[in-house]
Amino acid sequence: MHRWLFFQTAHVSPPAVTVFRATHPRVKAFWGEEPEVAAVAAARKELARFLPLLEWRLSDCEWLAGEFSIADIAYAPHVFMLAGGNFDFSPYPRLHAWFDRLQARPAWRKDRDAMKIAVIGWGSIVWDPGELATGSRWHSDGPELPVEFARKSRDGRLTLVIHESSSDQRTYWALSALDTVEAARESLRQREGSPSIATIRCTSRDNRRDETDPVELRVSADLFEP
Repeated sequence: MHRWLFFQTAHVSPPAVTVFRATHPRVKAFWGEEPEVAAVAAARKELARFLPLLEWRLSDCEWLAGEFSIADIAYAPHVFMLAGGNFDFSPYPRLHAWFDRLQARPAWRKDRDAMKIAVIGWGSIVWDPGELATGSRWHSDGPELPVEFARKSRDGRLTLVIHESSSDQRTYWALSALDTVEAARESLRQREGSPSIATIRCTSRDNRRDETDPVELRVSADLFEP
């Protein structure tokens, strides 16, 4: 098992990261820069050199270490991100079949099928979330919203709020640690000290332009005051 972990770290991860940063739509949007053509070509050459070894290993077993292990888990995110960038796995049918088996495992299906809820935030909620139930770090590629210093908080400070006449600003987002919309809204309401759950709004993925976005529902605090 350990040799496959070392192989992944040394020979698969580095070129895979270079390739999916250049091809995966969400990763490209996050970095916002054009890939280096020469670097991507070199990375593809490295993958063409080393992926055949995985293909060979899977010729007589379903999992890299014989049985499902952490070795398979270590390769999963890299193969997943490559697949999201339309990487051509046709030369590697056994590796492709391995990935299909991985996605068919109960834990993978559970995560895939679960509703993903994100909390949109800005200002102090990012660096001082308090008891807000988040399940990931804050990401800086949230939706653009008309956020402005337009409200005085209870302690007298100017506070960033949604102000429809202001210009759009990039917000942050984090996955919620809760699995129902009601619970996520209530957690944000308590963090904001809002008297009414009606101020906590939801936006579904159906209303977003980015069809590659895996988050299905976003929850944000509508703290606009005229």
